[in-house]
Amino acid sequence: MHAGILIVGSLLWRQSPERERWRQARLLVAKRISVEAPIYYGRLSKNGTYTMTFGGKEEMGRAALVPCKAPVIRLEDLLMETQAIWTAECPTAKTGSVGTSWGCVGVAFRDGKTSALAAAWRSWFRKSGTAPIAPVDAEGILEIEWPADATPSGVEIILATATFPVRPRVSAKTIADAWINEGGEEYFFQNIAHGIRTRDDLAIWARMVEWHATCLTKREYAPAVEKLQAEDAGGAE
Repeated sequence: MHAGILIVGSLLWRQSPERERWRQARLLVAKRISVEAPIYYGRLSKNGTYTMTFGGKEEMGRAALVPCKAPVIRLEDLLMETQAIWTAECPTAKTGSVGTSWGCVGVAFRDGKTSALAAAWRSWFRKSGTAPIAPVDAEGILEIEWPADATPSGVEIILATATFPVRPRVSAKTIADAWINEGGEEYFFQNIAHGIRTRDDLAIWARMVEWHATCLTKREYAPAVEKLQAEDAGGAE
């Protein structure tokens, strides 16, 4: 079976040694496609800014679906992929783990949960001691609607990291203010540049413009800034 990683943030673009090794060893990054996914900026990070998490159907945005190099036939193959994702997410993680208190890896099967592979994964996840984080359920199943636009990828199994969201959900202004005041805005602009989008992007952008945020003038963010400017102008017409 063909597996793919649904990437909703910096796993796609951050140049850390661990993530670079993972992408080069396990992914066909050049064959990634853009798919619809229920995502928003809702996980509160240690520096007081917000990173991506999964939401409901009202949170539809765009994510990257990246095919894996190796086929997934047995449970061992699937574990190798899920554990590799988690090592890229959390380099200090315990060997063989797929989650911790703030996030975990879940798996969605195109044909549902009834296959032998799905059953083996569910059994393993229940015994792994990993605490599920929505939309990953207690059996490690990523409970999101299968992306309708995933067909060209040929992917039959989707793997993704779910992260623990802050409650209640914060506003786009609060998200933008955190980046303005605390830094870390690279996360937003790199996501924009790489096609990872949320419904709040233009509202976040408007807040940054309102406050004349210095990050808007940084050369490395120019591609994303130009894209947002064009979208903002288009919406005003």
